[in-house]
Order: sequence, then C-alpha cells, then structure tokens
Amino acid sequence: MSNDSFLAVWARQSGEELYTDDGKKLGISEDTAAEWFELNKKLMDTGGAPSASQTVEDGSAQPEMTLMGQGKQGMKISWSNQMNSYSGSPLVMMKMPGESKTPGAWLRSSMEYAISSKSAHPKEAALFINYLVNNVDAATKIKSDRGMPANTELKAAITPLLKESQQKEAEYLDRIAEMDIEPPLPFPAGSSATMEVLNRFNTDVLFGKISPRDAAKGFIQEVNSNLG
Repeated sequence: MSNDSFLAVWARQSGEELYTDDGKKLGISEDTAAEWFELNKKLMDTGGAPSASQTVEDGSAQPEMTLMGQGKQGMKISWSNQMNSYSGSPLVMMKMPGESKTPGAWLRSSMEYAISSKSAHPKEAALFINYLVNNVDAATKIKSDRGMPANTELKAAITPLLKESQQKEAEYLDRIAEMDIEPPLPFPAGSSATMEVLNRFNTDVLFGKISPRDAAKGFIQEVNSNLG
C-alpha cells in the first residue's frame, strides 16, 4: 500500500489533499498520515498483509512475480491497467476500501502526451496528438496499450476488441466515472521523490524501527523540504 497516489486517496477520504493547492507543502495532516502507517502495521501484525520482508520484496517485483501475480494473495491495491499482469487467479476489480460520501479515488491517466516548448513544429505535434487521442483509427491500433482512452466514444469503440481482463478494466473505470469525482491538482514539482520517502518510512514502521507517529512527522518534514 506504500504508494503516494494511494496515500492521496486516503487523504481525500478524510477530507484532505495530499498536497496544498500551491504545491509548496503537503496538505495531509500528521494525524491522517499517522493513521495510514498505523493501518499498514496493523494489517501486517494481524495477518491481513504480508510480513515486512515480504512486503519489501513484493514492492520491487514485476506484477506477475508478486504474491498477487502468483495467486498467493487475496487482494491488492494496484493500478487498473495492471490487472492483466496479475495472472495467478481470476480477479475482480473493486472500488477502493473506505469509499463513501467523501470518495478518494479519481480517474488518473496512466500516461500523458506532451509537446516540448522547444519543438520546431508545435502545430504539427498538436495535430498528431489530437489524432492519437481522438481518432478511431488510432484507437483501434493502440487499444489500451497506453492506458484506456479518455475519449469515451473511442473507449466504447475498442472495448469489443479487448481481452476479457481489459474489458473488466473498462467496466471498472465506467463505475468510477459515474461517481463524478473532482480530481486533485497535478502533483507538484519536487514530488517525484515522495513515493521513495513514503516507502522508506513505511518499511521502518513495518520492521518496528520507528513508530507510526514518528514516521508521519519524518515523512511530512522530508517531503516538505523537497517541495520548498
């Protein structure tokens, strides 16, 4: 569970945001962050999650080599487009635990197209990107390789061409879209190291080297220094 995007969901379920609107510091409170670390420790201690060493090993494994990929784990929080890689057992995609009147999830693109500010042909590049994201011919070639199309008409057009697991992903994303959730602002500059910091503190909590409260304090302090 040690992923900054999933931590953002946890924060949003508590009525907070992972980052402040100006992107200069974390928006998640110390209490909410501490509860996150406490949950991870409790899941491990009660047998609801793998041991600390297994969690560390699983975090660096390819999807098909994880406990979930080998059919040795009952549930896992992961990206919808990775479902096809967890081939150990038939899987069902569910909404994130804790989703209620204050949902935390949002539709996040798996990949994004961009045009360099130094491009010598910005108009041509824009036309090409428009073709990639809005043209049925392109969609039938790309399918869901770059993620499920954001264009709903294209998604409907390619769904019959997808594998069964990919069709399940499309259905799941439709259920999330029906929630009409306001997405957070893009993660700010300096936030690329947040997941590494979060993983490090979470690992220390799981191995009993630090308390969840101290992990929350250290996590917030270090990430804020990265953003400042």
